[in-house]
Amino acid sequence: YNEEPGCFEAVGYDSMKLVLESLEAIIGMVGDEAWDSMSLAQKRTAIRNTLQLWPVFRTTTVPISYPDPETAIYPRVPNKPVIFKVIKNGELRYFTHMEPEEFAADLPAILKAMGEI
Repeated sequence: YNEEPGCFEAVGYDSMKLVLESLEAIIGMVGDEAWDSMSLAQKRTAIRNTLQLWPVFRTTTVPISYPDPETAIYPRVPNKPVIFKVIKNGELRYFTHMEPEEFAADLPAILKAMGEI
């Protein structure tokens, strides 16, 4: 709407791209007929498994991968940096970021502080 896309638009685009690439890979492996005959639960599982097995997604923001679901504490949390922004002079500005290995051990504390657990 006559504005440059920001980080939220990029994340939305990347999310849709990940799902579409997963769907293309799944349908390429099993075929249209098998995909159409799957239940919704089977489709969700197939998409989740494909996302977790894909080595690295190239996106508009940062490369994204998922940890090994057999060994990861949080297997559905993607390996990508977390960006922190602050409001300064009425505008959102970059503050800092953390790489996954920096916050993985502190994730329970972060979630607790956010009221998630």
